Amino acid sequence: MKRKMKKTLEQEMEKLLSLYGVVYFVIEPTGELGLIDGTGCTVSDYEVIPETVYIGMDAFSKCTGIRSVDMSGSRVKWIHTCAFFGCENLESVYFPECLVKVGCSAFEGCPLKELKLPGSLDMIEPGAFSFNNELEEITIPQGVTMIGDMAFEGCPKLSHAYLLPSIDHIGSNVFDRCGALKAIFVEQGEEEKIKRELSPGMQGKVMAV
Repeated sequence: MKRKMKKTLEQEMEKLLSLYGVVYFVIEPTGELGLIDGTGCTVSDYEVIPETVYIGMDAFSKCTGIRSVDMSGSRVKWIHTCAFFGCENLESVYFPECLVKVGCSAFEGCPLKELKLPGSLDMIEPGAFSFNNELEEITIPQGVTMIGDMAFEGCPKLSHAYLLPSIDHIGSNVFDRCGALKAIFVEQGEEEKIKRELSPGMQGKVMAV
């Protein structure tokens, strides 16, 4: 029994590879990669391996050495829960054009200076970009159908948000504690739909463009 367990463990270890201290898991039989641990990243500006299809839960959580992550050349479709939670020096993220979902609290507590989300995106889960102290403006691309609770809560410099009409559901307190928020821009004719999805305190900020 012990010999079988040892063999299984060795087989699993053979599926792991590392680049600059970032650990990936090889997905059989496709050879695609999952990024599962970036907390030991040895470079401040990191480029994700092209074959990567997801960023795992807590992958870079509280990694203070990371300053930018470029996944634009990868095949990442899902950034999991808390993947970059508390990365207090992460200023820039470059997303791939195949990204579908950003998980709960994935970028909570990061000082992202700008947010360019891809048109492929479908879901922004609860708290995904909350407590970003440097974020000033966001555009939710056409294709996003759901923005989860508190997705942008506690972004004190956020002054403008642009929401496109594909959104079917906006969670509670999405822009809570965003004291600088002046306007939530929506397409002409979408004002009432968006207002119904927002808290009373935010409905008055909805403006058609």
